[in-house]
Amino acid sequence: MSGIDISRRGLVGSVAPVLIGTSILLTNPAFAFAREDEKRLPPSFKNVQLQVLNTAPRITGKIPLNLFLCLDVSESMWPATAPSLKPDNVRLQREGTAAALEDEDVCALIEHKGGIGITACNFADGVWQSVPWTFLRNKREIKAYAQLIRQAPIIVENSPEFNGTGQTYLSDGLSFVSHLVRQIPNPGLLGTVVDISGDGTNDSGEGPVKSETLNLARQAFTQVNGLAITDKNPGLKQYFEQTVVTPDVFDETGVPRGRTWVVHDMADFKQIMIKKLKTEIAANEWGNPPARHFG
Repeated sequence: MSGIDISRRGLVGSVAPVLIGTSILLTNPAFAFAREDEKRLPPSFKNVQLQVLNTAPRITGKIPLNLFLCLDVSESMWPATAPSLKPDNVRLQREGTAAALEDEDVCALIEHKGGIGITACNFADGVWQSVPWTFLRNKREIKAYAQLIRQAPIIVENSPEFNGTGQTYLSDGLSFVSHLVRQIPNPGLLGTVVDISGDGTNDSGEGPVKSETLNLARQAFTQVNGLAITDKNPGLKQYFEQTVVTPDVFDETGVPRGRTWVVHDMADFKQIMIKKLKTEIAANEWGNPPARHFG
């Protein structure tokens, strides 16, 4: 990422466990390096393992909702100059996500719902689980998890943010999530929502994104919703609606069509994320998941 001294940001992690409070945070990188002088091949995430917070409660019943936050940390999300003096979209996105989770109405909805499963991932031209999965039941747990989002490394050593092009691979983010969804430690999952936010289109074309979105609906009973950051790309909402979010496959899969929320100004990110979370958490149960996907 040219022109940015990341080492001064305090945002760099490594593949070794990072102790945060009483919880072990594993950055769990799964990188596909994108060199300018070589053809990029889609990464394989077959060996990726879901990281679970060591304080996560044992789940015996059904979870009303599992939420996967998938955040864009590609080069376009960082300021081009004076990074230490100017808030950047990466920081605003991270803080807005954490603050939205702490919102009083969002906390009340989670408690009323009986809790939600949640994890967070970051993507650029690499993907990694930035905060482990857990089950949130009350305001205390929600606020503690929001702090983990704030404290988690945005990038990791030897990631494409150091060695690659810093491009945007939405398809890799969705592929990565699809492998994690199948590992959620719960026998009676009713539905999963992937919240993917970003400020650009997929740098490897539309096809891979559409394919991953359909796979998530058909094979993992998962809805993809989008949050399009349009401050640099006014036409991004249409792209998300046509390419990224779950299409009309409810009759086939029981998964509702995805929705796109728009952030025109990053100062409004928190409020838009609050609306998004409230809509997703308050949603009624979907159609019955196909029996072949869930034991």
